[in-house]
Amino acid sequence: MNYENLYVNLLLKHGTEEKPLGIYCERHHIIPKALGGDNSSENLIYLPARVHFIVHWVLYKIHKNPAMARAFYGMCDFERKPERYKPSSRIYAIAKAAFSTKNHMKQEVHKERQSSISKAQWQDSDKRNKLMAGLMPMFENTEHAMYMKGKTGDAHPRSRQISTPLGIFGSVREAGRAFGIAHNIISRRCKSENVIYKDYFYLD
Repeated sequence: MNYENLYVNLLLKHGTEEKPLGIYCERHHIIPKALGGDNSSENLIYLPARVHFIVHWVLYKIHKNPAMARAFYGMCDFERKPERYKPSSRIYAIAKAAFSTKNHMKQEVHKERQSSISKAQWQDSDKRNKLMAGLMPMFENTEHAMYMKGKTGDAHPRSRQISTPLGIFGSVREAGRAFGIAHNIISRRCKSENVIYKDYFYLD
């Protein structure tokens, strides 16, 4: 298929210079900015949401580069913009695969750049302290999901004391270490109705 002709025909058939009334449309760069296009009125047209999605798919078919893969996958982001065209799961999978295989961050130049930026930020004590100050409330707030991270045994907010044949432990993890078995096995024994595990039970 000649995707260049398909792209042009889609723009000619569905594109308008003025935003139509009564139909949801999105602005489209005729020449994508990643390929040298600009925001001039000559390079912008309005397209119906579904057509806008299709032309970005076609652009990816034409160029097969990271920028067009990113734009194609970005058109699937209807969580941020619910009014956007919602592709089928099959087409979404195609867009995601395109983005994954053509992800610009996999290129060495971008990986090295991001690595150097991250290292520089972490070596800057002011930035590091500011970052940690922003993160600490998450670990201190008992209602936050991150509060659980890094807490095990008695320190875990959901730990429950249990009684076992070897004695009382503050958590199933501690009992598991004492028995030399996985803690989930101890947990199952505590919940079991089998009489052979009658000496395993929670104390609360």
